[in-house]
Amino acid sequence: MAQYSRKEFEAKVRLGENLENVDLSNLDLRNAKLRGANLSKSKLTSVRLSGADLRQTNLSKADMAWANLDRANLEGADLTETILYNSSLQEADLSNANLTRVDLGEANLTKANLTGANLREAELSQANLTDANLYKADVSGTNIDQASTTKSAVDLRAATRPDG
Repeated sequence: MAQYSRKEFEAKVRLGENLENVDLSNLDLRNAKLRGANLSKSKLTSVRLSGADLRQTNLSKADMAWANLDRANLEGADLTETILYNSSLQEADLSNANLTRVDLGEANLTKANLTGANLREAELSQANLTDANLYKADVSGTNIDQASTTKSAVDLRAATRPDG
């Protein structure tokens, strides 16, 4: 697994290189422009991506436990089977993202926008969903045991649930 500094990594992104299976653990990538990058199967534990542009990024099967993605734009990103355990995604835009079988256990999704997101079979146990917007999200088979919410603030209007 290749490991890079921020400068090396950003150069590879600008060149459009395939960055699958890289180690970016603990890097400070705040406000990075990574739109459309392929970071599938990468190790991004404890990475700081707050404010980053991750639209249409492939992060499938990545390990992003304890990552900071506050205010990051992940619109349309592929996070299938990604580990985001205990990560912070406060005010993150995850609209229309694919979060199938993602592990968001104990994650902080306060004020996150999950409009139209696919959360089928996702793990959200003990996650903080206060003021999260799940309008038209598919939450079929999702585990939300002991998730923290405010009844009036989590928007589940038109969300697809197992009962219809």
